[in-house]
Amino acid sequence: MSERYTKLYILPKGLCAEGSPVVILGGNLLKDNQTGRVLAQIVFQNMDSRTIEALKVAVTCADPFGAAVDGIPDYAYLDLNAAKGQMFGQKTAVPLPSSSTRRFTVSIKQIVFTDNSVWSAEDALWEPLPASKPLGASLEDPELVQQYRLTYGDPCPVLPQAHKDLWLCTCGAWSRSPQCCRCGRSRDVLLSFDLETLKADRDARLMREQAERQAKAAAAKAAAQKAAAQRAAAQRAAAQQAEAEAARKQAARKKRRKVAIALAIILPLVALCTVGAVLLFTVVLPERAYDKAVALYNDGQYDAAWDAFETLNGYKNSAEWADIAWDAKLKQDRLDKEAREEAEREAAYNKAVALQEAEQYEEAMAAFTALGDYKDCQDQIQVCLKGIDYTRAKELYSNKKYIEAAQIFLTMPGFKNSDGYYEECMKGLTKSVSTVSGGEYHTVALKADGTVIAAGANGDGRCNVSAWKDMAAVAAGQSHTVGLKTDGTVVAVGNNKFGQCNVSEWTGVIAVAAGQLHTVGLKIDGTVVAVGNNKFGQCDVSDWTNIVAVTAGYNHTVGLKADGTVVAVGNNNFKQCDVSRWSNIVAIAAGERHTVGLKASGTVVAVGSDQYGQCKVSAWKDVTAIAAGQYHTVALRSNGTATATGDTRQDKCSVAHWRNVAAIAAGAWNTVGVKSNGTAVSTKPSSKDYDFGQCDVSSWQNLRMPESN
Repeated sequence: MSERYTKLYILPKGLCAEGSPVVILGGNLLKDNQTGRVLAQIVFQNMDSRTIEALKVAVTCADPFGAAVDGIPDYAYLDLNAAKGQMFGQKTAVPLPSSSTRRFTVSIKQIVFTDNSVWSAEDALWEPLPASKPLGASLEDPELVQQYRLTYGDPCPVLPQAHKDLWLCTCGAWSRSPQCCRCGRSRDVLLSFDLETLKADRDARLMREQAERQAKAAAAKAAAQKAAAQRAAAQRAAAQQAEAEAARKQAARKKRRKVAIALAIILPLVALCTVGAVLLFTVVLPERAYDKAVALYNDGQYDAAWDAFETLNGYKNSAEWADIAWDAKLKQDRLDKEAREEAEREAAYNKAVALQEAEQYEEAMAAFTALGDYKDCQDQIQVCLKGIDYTRAKELYSNKKYIEAAQIFLTMPGFKNSDGYYEECMKGLTKSVSTVSGGEYHTVALKADGTVIAAGANGDGRCNVSAWKDMAAVAAGQSHTVGLKTDGTVVAVGNNKFGQCNVSEWTGVIAVAAGQLHTVGLKIDGTVVAVGNNKFGQCDVSDWTNIVAVTAGYNHTVGLKADGTVVAVGNNNFKQCDVSRWSNIVAIAAGERHTVGLKASGTVVAVGSDQYGQCKVSAWKDVTAIAAGQYHTVALRSNGTATATGDTRQDKCSVAHWRNVAAIAAGAWNTVGVKSNGTAVSTKPSSKDYDFGQCDVSSWQNLRMPESN
C-alpha cells in the first residue's frame, strides 16, 4: 500500500530572530497523495518566561523553480497555553493555497501571552541557529570529556555556545533566560567554560587518581611486608625453640651414657634434617610460590598474583612482577567498570525501547533523555513525542471525537497504525452526522442502508435522490439537496443558478450544509469550502481552520471550532453572525436570520432576529441536539422529547407531544423528527398553501440513527 503522504521539503532546523520569545525548531512540507493538498507542519518552542496563548505567522511559498506562489500572510495558532521551554505546533497541519508549493519559509508576526501582553515582530530577521558541537567530537580526549561531565554534570551531549541573545545549553536546549529552560543549568557558568582550565583540572584529577593508586599500592605493599616480617619472626621463634630442644637433648645424652652410641647416631641425623629444612624454606618453597604467582598472572588473576608476588618479599624479581600485576589489576578494574557501565546503559536503552513498544511514550522519553547521546536516543525522543500525540489521538478516537482524532492522525502519516485510524475516523464520522434535513418545501432523510429518501416539491429535481448510494449525510437547501458519500466526495441535485451544486470535485469532506442558494463542505483537515451565491460573503470561508462542524443559514455560514468557539460570515443585518464571544459550544444551527448554539452544559444560546421569539432559548436545559428553521428553533432533550420556540404559524412548533425522538430537523414551514425505531414524524402546515408534501414522512422506515460524537 502506497504512503498517504510524501515529504517534499524540510525547513532548516532552528530559526531565530533577535528578541523573539519563540524559536522555530523546524518544519516539514507534506503532500497528501489522495487529495493533492500540500500541508505545512511547523514546530515552535517558547523561550519566554510568559505562557503563550496565541501566535500568528506568515508562510511564504515558492514552486520548485523558486518562483513565488500563493502563501498565507496570516495564520493563527490559538489556545496554545505553551509554557516556558514547551514545544508546540507539531499537532497542526497548515493547508497551503497552492498545490505547486515545494519550498516555504516562516516568520512570526505577533505573539499574545496569557497575561494579555503582546510581542510584535515588525522587521525581525529570521536566521538559522548555529549547528551544535557534539561534546565528544569537540574535546576528543575521553578523559577531557569525563572531566567536563564531572565539572558541569550529565547529560551534556554538546558544548554550550552563545548566539545573539540566545544560548545553547550543554544539554542541547536553546534558552534566553539565565537558566536553561530544560535542565536549569546556569548560562554564566556554562559560557565561562575554558578549555585550558578544563585540561588543568583533568591533569590534576589524573594526578590525584594516580597518587591514590600509588598510595593504595604502597599501603598494600607495606601490609604485605608487615605480614612477611611477622612470618619471619615466627620462623625465628620456631628456630630458637628447636635450638633449646636440642640443648635439652644434649644434656640428656651426657647423663645417659648407656645410650651414647644411640645418641652419636641421632645427633648427625638431626643436623642433616636441619640443613634440609633450610633448603626447603629458602629455595624449594619460594620457587614453588614464585611459579604459582606467575601462573596466576598468566591466568588473568592479577589481584591474587599481586598478593602472591608481594608475599615472596623480593625473591628473584618478584617486586617488579608485583608492580606489573598491580597495573594490570587497575587496568582490568577500569575495563570491568566500563563494561558494567556499558551493560547498564544497554539495559536502560532496552528498557526504554520496551516502554516505547508498549506505547508508554512519556516514560520512554524520560528514559531516552536520561541516556543523553547514547546510540540513537535523540531520534527516539522524537519518536516518543510523536507517540504521545498518537496516544492522545487514539484516546480521542475511543471517545468518538473523530474529527479531532483524524486531524492529529493526519500529521503523522506512516506512524504505527495512524493511517488505519484515520480511515476508521472517517467511517465513524458517517455515524455521527445528522440523518434528516428540511428545506423550504422538501424534506430528505438518510436510510440505514446508505440510500436517501425525499418528499415534497420537486422543482428543479431537488428530490431526485433515489439513485444515491453509500451516503453518509444529507442537507436540504431552499431548492437544492446535497449528499455526502462515505468516500468523502459530494453530490448535489436541484437549482444550480448560482453554482451551488458544483461540488463534484470536492474530496476529503466529512460534513455538508446547504443554505438558501449556497453549499458548504467541511474537510477532514479542519478547513471549509463553499460554492454558490456569495452576495453577502457567505462563501468567504477559505481561511477558516480547526473547524469541526458547519451550518448554513439563508445567507450566512457558521463554523464550530475545535476549542468550542464559533465563527460566522455572510449577512449580518440582524446580528446573526455575532457569535465571536460564544464558548464551550458543541453544536450549531442556522436559520434565515438567526443562529443557535448548544453548549456542553446542555443549555442553548441564540443571536439574530427574535421577531417571532425564535431566540428565546435561555431557559432550555438537558438539550442534546438543536435545529433552526426559517423563523423557529427546535431542541431535542435527553429524554427523547422535543421543544420549539418562534413562529407558530402553520403549527411548525407543535412538537411537545413527540416521544422517543432521536434526531430533529427544521424546514421553512415544518419540523421533522426521526424516532428511535427508525420512523419519522412531522408537523403539518394548517394551510394548504404551505403544504407541498414535505410533511408526508409517516411511511418512512429504517432511517439511520445518529450516533453521539
